Amino acid sequence: MIDTDKYEGHTKGPWNLTPEGHIVADDMTVVCNKHTKRIVETNHKDTQLIADAPLLLEEVWRLREENERLIEMVEKAVGYGAYDEEYRGEEE
Repeated sequence: MIDTDKYEGHTKGPWNLTPEGHIVADDMTVVCNKHTKRIVETNHKDTQLIADAPLLLEEVWRLREENERLIEMVEKAVGYGAYDEEYRGEEE
């Protein structure tokens, strides 16, 4: 499990990439400049969040796999009809 407390106080998103190569928040706060490869006008929480992005993505993938495993367990335990495609958001 990832300690999300270390991101408390990060610049709120969404963040976007500008054509000039800046990562900016909605209020146009520059979070990162990709051309210089250095962090500008940001706080330590933003840099930690950027640095941990691969770990966070890995955790998303792990949780998705765990979710699918749990859905399969429920389907086996109570029968497939309890977790049909409509409930899971899948189309027939």
